[in-house]
Amino acid sequence: MKASENFKSNILAMRAAALREAMDVLGETEEAEDITQEVLLKLWERRESLETDPKRLAAYAGQTARNKALNLVRDRKRHPIVGLFRRRNDDDEEDDEDHPITALGTGDTPQRHLESKEMQQIYLAALRRLPPTWRRIVMMRNDDDLSFAHIAQITGSTESAVRGTLSKARQRLFQLIKNQLQ
Repeated sequence: MKASENFKSNILAMRAAALREAMDVLGETEEAEDITQEVLLKLWERRESLETDPKRLAAYAGQTARNKALNLVRDRKRHPIVGLFRRRNDDDEEDDEDHPITALGTGDTPQRHLESKEMQQIYLAALRRLPPTWRRIVMMRNDDDLSFAHIAQITGSTESAVRGTLSKARQRLFQLIKNQLQ
């Protein structure tokens, strides 16, 4: 049996296992569905190297979904400042469209939303205090999601120099934000 046929014949069992595990962790249908879709896509991309045993496939799908759901829960619990140093995801909510950075764990509560907005303001104030070159590199990496090679090409520098500058800029940003929060 071809890998594609095997995958198609087991899709319902894999979907059920993944959704069950994601729902068990999250308790939310929409996010559990999203995780299930991500897992199934990941499995489809790897279908050639997967087991052919239906029970093992379903177990693998379920465990992968559980891990993704646990990662999501863990990320929500992190302090909002952690999100400032993570790369922006293309799937960010429309409300955050005008903001160059979106904090992790913005959750559903008004308090979390307010904390996130305050952290964005603190971040932007700190960003403005960086030297122009540092600020430009941080923005190209975080906001534009450019690779180090592309940033090096734009700035006329080397990848290692860009990495070093980004590291220094992030350290300085962290210090400026830390001072602001005290």
